[in-house]
Amino acid sequence: MLRRKSNLLLGMENKEGTWQMGSEEVETIVFYYVESMFKANAICVPETAIKVLDHKVTNEMNQRLTRVVTNDEVKVSSL
Repeated sequence: MLRRKSNLLLGMENKEGTWQMGSEEVETIVFYYVESMFKANAICVPETAIKVLDHKVTNEMNQRLTRVVTNDEVKVSSL
């Protein structure tokens, strides 16, 4: 019969560089670490981020998507 070993986390270093060993302290460190990963970065400007993305909609496609829709087109699409 094989025995499975489980990982045991005895302690972690907090953001101030102090080693913490209690389960509550380690839980707090993990919580704030994960929370910081999902917070919006105030420095990130959407326009800057968009510039690095590949364009998937061509100018022609954009013109067709943004044109005014006629009443007849709305009637046909709703049937």
